Amino acid sequence: MIPDCNICNNSDLKTLISLAHNGKMDVTAISGVLGGVPNAAAIIKHLKAHEPGSWSRQIEVTVKPLRQRVYDLQRTMVDEVERRIAVAQERAIFETEATGELHDWSEYLNILDKDLQSAIGSIIKIQAGADRMETTKANLAVGLFELMLGGQGGKLMLAPKSLVGDDDSVIEGDAHEMD
Repeated sequence: MIPDCNICNNSDLKTLISLAHNGKMDVTAISGVLGGVPNAAAIIKHLKAHEPGSWSRQIEVTVKPLRQRVYDLQRTMVDEVERRIAVAQERAIFETEATGELHDWSEYLNILDKDLQSAIGSIIKIQAGADRMETTKANLAVGLFELMLGGQGGKLMLAPKSLVGDDDSVIEGDAHEMD
């Protein structure tokens, strides 16, 4: 404890600030919660002087790969469209029961609304991109398989050199084990 530090002199305040700061709370927010006393500058001065290493801490941030974030966004958009359709269907059922007249859910959700159409278009574009990526992966796998089996008339076959003739043709015949 340093005698000239107002924060160090108050053990409860020191503990509270330390816990808040270790909980990744900003010094301005800590000061605000405490009613501005001590101010953010005093908290910064205290942390730099009396809390070793607390000022240079690294905050770990985990970021999902871009593809996963795009899929998460797509799922969120699909969920929202499905939620709006469900609300419209529930309203149609309620109105049908209340009035005795048949109501369709499309009365309560304009499927041709530009915002809804934009969302549906984005969902389709994201799905098309994912499908293209999967198709490309599948084509690469098929191409590698063909190469291993001797694609392009056997010219590209990944066969051992002992089975390939001088003219790059595959040597055919029966194999016999030798003692």
